[in-house]
Amino acid sequence: EVPDWSALANTLESIERPYVQPPVAGAGTGGPMTGLVQDIRYAVRTLKRAPLFAAMSILTLALGIAATTIVYSLVDGILLRPLPIEHADRVVLARELINGNEDGVSWPNFKDWRDRATSFEQLAAWRGLTTNLRGIGMPRRLQARQVTWNLLATLGVKPMLGRDFVPADDQPGVPRVAIVSHGFWQRELGGDRAGIGRVITLDDTPVTVIGVLPGSFTVARQEDIFFPFGNFVTPAMPMYLGRGNHFGLAAIGRLKPTATLASANAEMVSIARQLEQEHPESNSGNSAIVRPLFDVLVSSARPMLLVLLGAVAAMLLIACVNLANLLLARAANRTQEMAVRRSLGAAGWRIARQMLIESLLLSIAGGAAGIVLAVAGFQAFMALVPPDQPRVHMVTIDLRVLVFSAIVSIATGLLFGLVPAIQAATGRAMPLLRSSRITGAAAASAGTRRVLLFAEVALALVLVAGAGLMLRTMNNLLAVDTGFSSDQVVSAQFNLSQRYDEVKRLAFLDAALQQIRAVPGVANAAFTFSLPVAGSNWNSIFILEGRPVPSRRELPTAAWT
Repeated sequence: EVPDWSALANTLESIERPYVQPPVAGAGTGGPMTGLVQDIRYAVRTLKRAPLFAAMSILTLALGIAATTIVYSLVDGILLRPLPIEHADRVVLARELINGNEDGVSWPNFKDWRDRATSFEQLAAWRGLTTNLRGIGMPRRLQARQVTWNLLATLGVKPMLGRDFVPADDQPGVPRVAIVSHGFWQRELGGDRAGIGRVITLDDTPVTVIGVLPGSFTVARQEDIFFPFGNFVTPAMPMYLGRGNHFGLAAIGRLKPTATLASANAEMVSIARQLEQEHPESNSGNSAIVRPLFDVLVSSARPMLLVLLGAVAAMLLIACVNLANLLLARAANRTQEMAVRRSLGAAGWRIARQMLIESLLLSIAGGAAGIVLAVAGFQAFMALVPPDQPRVHMVTIDLRVLVFSAIVSIATGLLFGLVPAIQAATGRAMPLLRSSRITGAAAASAGTRRVLLFAEVALALVLVAGAGLMLRTMNNLLAVDTGFSSDQVVSAQFNLSQRYDEVKRLAFLDAALQQIRAVPGVANAAFTFSLPVAGSNWNSIFILEGRPVPSRRELPTAAWT
């Protein structure tokens, strides 16, 4: 039943204030902790009496926390987690600049860099590729890296089992060896120490496993196999021997303690100028650039992730503002209740604590529900992320992400509960008890709610405008005339092993095309060395027949397929 507030006000005013003893903190309550427990119990009972309000508040916050948790897990895995290598801030990546465009380094140029550079403790090289694994179950493709023998030493990583590469492994014509990832060791070799020394077949070539990497080791992508690059530098593979041939090789260096990024860049540019004078037919117009390895790995993803994080932050702020409005409206309906508590001796800080506890209970419940939604939708979200995104395999909802979500939940509870708590704690008791309608405090609450409403609309407008521009950009990209029709076109990739010479390769392609074209629903089929629309690490200068040949510095280049 609704009490008679006016009668209660008159009764309270009839009591002579000199005879009213001020309340003693903790008196009759069993101490401060007992009072806190009482506030929590009262907050639970209060929220139970308003199930619709509690459900709307928790759902609103859960959606914001879920989106923030998923996006933060992406940002944490790709942008925030340091590289799992020793003194990662001193590890850099060096490439050639060809007519101002950044590209890989040719093998002969890399060897000159390694022999002449003095800024590095170690200078290694790597190149990503795929390889075919046979002999263990069904044949399948693996992510691999060709590396120079000193790559792991450059990164400061030691195998957890077996040994590292040595210079003798990195020579043409020697038996091939490999170091495998921890995942490959467990998945393909049964996690057995006897896997060291086992011979596996990669592209029809026997390869001996000599080491297993630590489970924490990962740099760019989740590679399974590492083998020495020098095995491939033979006259049978002339593409590696050309000084002007760039095939995706990059130099990885560890700076000396006395060297800086600027001094390393200056030295590498100087070496590039020396090579330009020594080999003008291939190096004219070429320079070099050195950048931190971590920055190179995340440079393409950073803008997109920061925009995405800003969007979900705005979404979470909208949820907070919305909840603050709900709490202010609810507090306006409870002004006389708070006035009675003030008149009965409740301190302002105690009322503020009561309101904050209610908002914190809502935020904790919303945060827990948001984490459950995030975990449930994490795999579906990750399916939308390009699988070749560097470091994407490090993205997970782990303890770091959960702690972040918990902190965000508590912070939002304090944020959207602070204003209602202050207004409830500073209201004057007697005027509120005399009034049965809108009071000055309620009017002030309404003004605050209008300000919050404007802020909510402004934030929503920013999100809607950004989403509209993004949709317009996507529509423009999809409307670009590429010069060919991609409707009903699918693609697949595979690598033929070295046992296929030119004759066998053509025979395989012809037979495969006949069988593919015979599949019901297939109109036509073709093969290409690499899809130009997917990008290419292969490029070459070209000369137009019948026209004057420009200088090497001015020769045009193009990716080829």
